[in-house]
Amino acid sequence: MNFIEKLRDVQILVMDVDGVLTDGKLYYSDSREEIKAYNVRDGQGLKLIKSHGIKLAVISGRTGEAVWRRVEELHVDEIRLGVSDKLPVLQDILRRHNISSDQALYIGDDLGDIGVLNFVGLPVAVADAHDTAKRSADYITRNIGGGGAVREICDMIISQKEERPQSPDAVVKPMDNRQDRYPKTNVVAINGVQIGGGRPIALIAGPCVIESRDHTFKMAEAIKGISVKLGVPFVFKSSYDKANRSAISSYRGPGLVNGLSILAEVQKEVGVPVLSDVHRVNQVNPASSVLDAIQVPAFLCRQTDLLVSAGSTGKPINVKKAQFMSPQDMSNVVDKIKSTGNQNILLTERGSCFGYNNLVVDMSSIPIMQSSGCPVVFDATHSTQLPGGLGRSSGGRREFAAHLARAATAVGIDALFMEVHDRPDEALCDGENMINLEMLESILAAVVQIDKVAKHIQ
Repeated sequence: MNFIEKLRDVQILVMDVDGVLTDGKLYYSDSREEIKAYNVRDGQGLKLIKSHGIKLAVISGRTGEAVWRRVEELHVDEIRLGVSDKLPVLQDILRRHNISSDQALYIGDDLGDIGVLNFVGLPVAVADAHDTAKRSADYITRNIGGGGAVREICDMIISQKEERPQSPDAVVKPMDNRQDRYPKTNVVAINGVQIGGGRPIALIAGPCVIESRDHTFKMAEAIKGISVKLGVPFVFKSSYDKANRSAISSYRGPGLVNGLSILAEVQKEVGVPVLSDVHRVNQVNPASSVLDAIQVPAFLCRQTDLLVSAGSTGKPINVKKAQFMSPQDMSNVVDKIKSTGNQNILLTERGSCFGYNNLVVDMSSIPIMQSSGCPVVFDATHSTQLPGGLGRSSGGRREFAAHLARAATAVGIDALFMEVHDRPDEALCDGENMINLEMLESILAAVVQIDKVAKHIQ
């Protein structure tokens, strides 16, 4: 089951205090009394889930009157304060109530929560949690600690509890939310960026190919700024080698060694996950030492050795559906990667051949591929490509990328892929279908609003 489905079985919600029920800041009065600010909506959410029979527990490393007063107001069932090692305390609470770890949801925000997050069946980190805590979580809230994160989780639990039929004779509700309309997908985490499982849409974006170190940094920083402003999880993409260019004279990139070096710097200094594509088996190991996710190009998506080698790294794998393949055929691609034990698979729709030098997008491919359980990404820019349409290079109609992005988002994609350039007409690769950086914010802002409607996100 994915995270959303597991919410139906939650029997206990366990929380930290500072950074989860509060914003993590410490306030002191003139008399040195500790003061804490709590979110009223969080409290209301906790009262609502108690009415559904769910136990509440608070485990915190801190003590104080302000904490005791709030948790008692909320009628928390188990209160443990001044705890340095939270895991044995939680295990004792679960034993006392005869609740399994799979039925426990824990919301944390920092290093002291890692042991518990790795133990429970439903680990959650708040939006402003430490990166290490996020990597241990199956779900990252849209809201920050003390700013509605707890209410967000409470609402999700209630939604799933009320969705479950009460008896075999219960009337099935109309298809009125995303979980009914669209296949449920697993959650794939790319260095803290959660994709799938009903999560808000994520962005995979960057210039088609690495043109220079300075340009790559400029683009990564600019796209990150826009994604942070709009609250969209972001993975940076750029290729170190475009091995499938139309002509022998076409620019391919800086190559494996230099390209990975630049991506490693972006990863560290800009602070974003990085993704790039591999074309040969001997590229996989060096690429996996840097990349947070590995991409298999559309033309190579049936190459068994490449898929197995990529899957064996254990890294998340994004496979682009070939222009000549049906969405149903991608199940065989998924099976090849899963044969390595790797379940972290994304599938990308990027258009299908429509005669020569043209592509068309069949939006039904999105739910079809989602039925595999894999999150589905939509490549809005390559879907506007005219393969080989300029003779010695591909053409494109980037003016349609925004339209396709909005349409795919309404269908229910898990992530959006777009190649972006600050001067696409001067780009060294695929400039005809890359969107201009100055257009990204408006396109993404519209996509976020559509995604909220499609997934019923508050």
